[in-house]
Amino acid sequence: QQLKAALAKTDPGSRQVAISQTMELISKAGDSSNLVLDPDLDSYYLMDAYVFKYPLLVSNLHKIEVLAKRNAAAGADPALTIEMAVLRGEIQAALEGGFNRFSFGVQSFDTKVRRAAKRLDEREQVLQRLSELTRGDEAPIILDLLFGLPYQDEACWQRDIADFLDSGAHGVDLYQLIEMQGTPMARLVEQGEQPPAAETPLKARLYGYGATTLEQAGLTRLSSCHWARDPRERSRYNALAKTSADVLPLGAGAGGSIQGISVMQHRELEPYQAACESGQWPVAMMMAAAPHYQRDGLLKSAFDKGCLDARVWRDEGEPELFASLMPLLQAWQERGLLTLQGNKAELTLAGRFWNVNLAQAALMALSPPQAAQMPPAHFQPSHTHSMEKKHVTHS
Repeated sequence: QQLKAALAKTDPGSRQVAISQTMELISKAGDSSNLVLDPDLDSYYLMDAYVFKYPLLVSNLHKIEVLAKRNAAAGADPALTIEMAVLRGEIQAALEGGFNRFSFGVQSFDTKVRRAAKRLDEREQVLQRLSELTRGDEAPIILDLLFGLPYQDEACWQRDIADFLDSGAHGVDLYQLIEMQGTPMARLVEQGEQPPAAETPLKARLYGYGATTLEQAGLTRLSSCHWARDPRERSRYNALAKTSADVLPLGAGAGGSIQGISVMQHRELEPYQAACESGQWPVAMMMAAAPHYQRDGLLKSAFDKGCLDARVWRDEGEPELFASLMPLLQAWQERGLLTLQGNKAELTLAGRFWNVNLAQAALMALSPPQAAQMPPAHFQPSHTHSMEKKHVTHS
């Protein structure tokens, strides 16, 4: 009762103390009940979510809420996004704290596909929660859908796109599943317990269907893998992450870049928390800035948007960039990947599917000695333990 009363208080100090005490109580319950030693994989993920992940999420959410209110008081206009599973609770607190965008890793609506991706809720539960979230229309709700998942065929993907269109969500991101060695999903495939991810030709068809259907439904394409049907959804973070803009990582597994230096923080909570408690920056990996990282940011951003404009590059201090790439652009036009119109190149549907590969090829053509040392075109953290969410064009 004391904890409940403390959590109801609005001053940051009292709430943080109550949250810390609650997390300690949950941790003690998990240890004393042996829940943390659960050998069953399915129930282990459920325990992990409620004993470790969700309490930490609440704590971090409160800290970010405090920072958001300070920014709002100072007159700032940040685009504050929450990315998390579709969970009840904390949404209203986040809205009150200044968050103005919510992104949910739905991955797929199909129950069988979701279970293979370690998503516990069934299709009907997800749709019901999304209906509740979008009914208030207080902030844009964005969904992430993955294509290429185990058990996901073309009919399943078509239902996923239809479910999004019916959900009332304000935007959608279509990402290709990137198979990562050593993940739970990879191990299940190796053990023959579930089928492998789709091959590239099927992924290309899935992407093509999704992109075409969304645009026929009237959504605005913001980039090669982001669409919106509400003007509030601008996908600012996703767009800026492709440029040379500084992206500060916050939390375990977060990645970003500072002055062109790519940074990845510890993915596991234990080393992350140990580093924080000792006053160290919890960095697991860093990559040196490329010699021309600002130019490279312009290039990657343009490919991501699907439009290469010589005038934009000239205004940004790169007047020769378009001409330098012209032989490559002409070759890609012959292969149906883009269309040239004066000093502008527009990627076709096929070009947008391969846009990261095209960007990397352009970087290699411009800077052959440094290209092999460059960080990936899309340097972002993993969102789950079983898959990595990246750009649709990686294969």
